[in-house]
Amino acid sequence: MRRLLLDVAWALNGFERARRRDLVFDWPQPGAVADGGAKAFGAFVRHQTRTREGIRVVVSGNHVAALLGLAAPNESCILDGRLYVRPDALDAAGKRRLWWLIRELDGLA
Repeated sequence: MRRLLLDVAWALNGFERARRRDLVFDWPQPGAVADGGAKAFGAFVRHQTRTREGIRVVVSGNHVAALLGLAAPNESCILDGRLYVRPDALDAAGKRRLWWLIRELDGLA
């Protein structure tokens, strides 16, 4: 799955090499409310991605969608401006849909 997500990110970048930047979210933070992780994660993602022009974000997994305050979709889709890759829907039809979504983000669909 990690390899697929890296390939998806590569396709979103026009198949050109770019410096990859992984963001690490550590929780809980000292002094923070233990059950406030979902709200903090959503704020972290919004802060890290709001100021970057043209940034594309790929997310995957039911838990990540929930942490962003969104319901996990039944298929890969554009979820709140991010490319959501459903990890268990990667049959031939799911991969075709994923490719169509990548093209849609590039304005080619």
